[in-house]
Amino acid sequence: MKPFPTRFLFAVAALGATLPVPAEVPDWSGYSKSVKITFPGHAGSQELQNFPVLVRVSAENGFNLSKFKLSGGGDLRFSDADGNLLAHEIDTWTPGGESLVWVKVPRLSSETEIFAHYGNATPAAAPASSGVWSEGYAGVWHMNAATGETTQEDSTANGKDATVPAAVADGVAAGVSGVVGSAAAFDMRSDHKGGYAVPDTSQTFYGQTAMTWEVWSKQSAYPTYNGYIFSMQDTSSSTSPYIIYSYANTGRPVAYPRLEGASAAITYWPGDALVPPLDQWNHIVWRYDGEAGAKAVVLNGNTSGKYSGTADKGTILSISGYGNLIVGNFTGSGNGNAFPGSLDEIRISSVARSDDWITATYATVRDSSFASYEAIAKGGNDWTKYAKKFRISFPGVGSGVTLTNFPVLVKLSASSPSGFRYADCAKADGGDLRFADSEGNALDSEVETWNDGNGESFVWVKVPTLTSSTKITGYYGWAEAPAADDSAVWSEGFLAVWHMNATADRTTQPDSTSARRDLVLAGEVSGVARGIEGVAGKAAAFNAGDTHKGAYSYANSDGALTGVANITVEAWTKTTGAPSYNNGYLLFCGRDSSATAYQIYQKKDTFTLTTDYYIDKDGTATYCWGGSAALDGNAWDHVAFRYDGMNGKSSVVLNGVAATRSSPGAYGLMAGSGAFYLGNRDNSRAYAFPGSIDEVRISNVARSDAWLAATRATIADNAAFTTYGAASDNSQGTVVFFR
Repeated sequence: MKPFPTRFLFAVAALGATLPVPAEVPDWSGYSKSVKITFPGHAGSQELQNFPVLVRVSAENGFNLSKFKLSGGGDLRFSDADGNLLAHEIDTWTPGGESLVWVKVPRLSSETEIFAHYGNATPAAAPASSGVWSEGYAGVWHMNAATGETTQEDSTANGKDATVPAAVADGVAAGVSGVVGSAAAFDMRSDHKGGYAVPDTSQTFYGQTAMTWEVWSKQSAYPTYNGYIFSMQDTSSSTSPYIIYSYANTGRPVAYPRLEGASAAITYWPGDALVPPLDQWNHIVWRYDGEAGAKAVVLNGNTSGKYSGTADKGTILSISGYGNLIVGNFTGSGNGNAFPGSLDEIRISSVARSDDWITATYATVRDSSFASYEAIAKGGNDWTKYAKKFRISFPGVGSGVTLTNFPVLVKLSASSPSGFRYADCAKADGGDLRFADSEGNALDSEVETWNDGNGESFVWVKVPTLTSSTKITGYYGWAEAPAADDSAVWSEGFLAVWHMNATADRTTQPDSTSARRDLVLAGEVSGVARGIEGVAGKAAAFNAGDTHKGAYSYANSDGALTGVANITVEAWTKTTGAPSYNNGYLLFCGRDSSATAYQIYQKKDTFTLTTDYYIDKDGTATYCWGGSAALDGNAWDHVAFRYDGMNGKSSVVLNGVAATRSSPGAYGLMAGSGAFYLGNRDNSRAYAFPGSIDEVRISNVARSDAWLAATRATIADNAAFTTYGAASDNSQGTVVFFR
């Protein structure tokens, strides 16, 4: 729970009142990304309550679109500055582009802050989207129906959907370009018929003492006959509580409301002064205040230039029979009075909207300075709240080398960085350790192994641009540090990453990528030793039993590990001798139950590591030799098999050096869904690898020599590859990032 401010507690206690129970707020730390949104463009003199603002979700506004976990923005949530969940409605979702979302802000002023959160596969339950439109809205139509659809949904809880009668469906075109997403175009028939009908017998859109009608319109021409925007009618008597239209030949946006007991409608308004320009989107608002006896029209948010006048006090006429609200025409399928152009964002309210409300409604759509966006990485990370920090640089990266989204290994212990103490961490298992680049952007990280005593901890950090001059900062010591997105470390073409750090009591080696292709212990369990010392944390040893059996396997039923155009398979191995029973398989991937896709093995009675694979030559599996290299017995070797199908070359890279190369031709690997095995040929044959395996990775790209050299160096030569600055207290003021 979020506590109440102290000043509030004292005030209530002084009055002798019972304290209310604070509302539960979601745990926003589980969201990997956040964006702070402020509203400097709100120029109103009053604070607006429960106001719907338009949020534009785009890369330009600080959203990392690749971090959304659910399709269609399903993990997008909003909160106020106190963490309270806000109602929102997705108007238009455009993957990779700009998406449009309406958010209800409880109190809107130029000082208001709200936050967008995303990057959580199991987000907090979202409030009903209709909750955005709770502040007096009787009907809200975004007009975002797709081309060919005949129904425009009402976004309020009233459920007053608008539908085009079948007889004149060709008079309206949905899915045209709008001011917010899509819109609908009218006057598509030569007889000017066609409009949306909204049945209403519950006095949702009439019988009110105050009303506001608003629309975004784009007229292509001033109508020869009146072009109707709204028409509310009693279908049994043809009596109209109101009609609102673009006046014939002039385009004046006039309105004729009729009051209870009145013999005639209120004199129409406005005069000739307010005429919406043609061929552009205009926001038009008509307002009737029956308590004050006032009427007004506002064009494009200009309340200082609005039309205003007096009107009889009273209530908009009620209907005794069957009511129909018509949008875009007079009677929908009757009179030929279609509006000559497009309509978007149509709203009817049972209140008289204030000038400030109307101005803000216009500005949130059309004023680019109304909202300001600032990316706050990791669900609202505030680097000033971390108690400790240390700096990291990478002088071991080769001169002139630039690697993108590269996972570096950060090693921590009681002696490195200087001054680092596990006791200064505020969460268990390194849960508050976070990293930032030189601009303060949060970096994805994964804790592989955490030893909070005198041991060594291993943490992987994805560096967006790694060069010899790159510098990052590690932060720790904040109990409320937001969660890290560990799988995002492995986004740069990785199909699977197995750290091999499972302990002896576990039979699964987890995959660290978002695909979660976990390895499962198969065959004779006694043939595999888990939790032994590895090159980075723990590892697994094979060939442990007398039968030389036992392996880890992955079903590969989707064929993701085969059939790729390019591939890099890499692992750290420590062979204890030459296999004497059979070839010792580091790994094997089949394209079916018996045929090979690719395999890496230590040849019998030798220390030679060999690779074989099959390429797809016009549907025919063609054998290729992938190269070989000589392993160093009883020492950790970094070995990689690489096939560049685009250029038709393959090679084995040993300890960062390309040992052998071959050129089989430009083809992809043979596709298939055979199982993948690690440490043996399968789960029954006696082809166990004679030694230990750690840090296994498969990628669908042909890694460069520089990438593979850096992959080896960040582990084996970490002290030379990486320089750690001393841990120090973190300033609680302005953070100056290490450049």
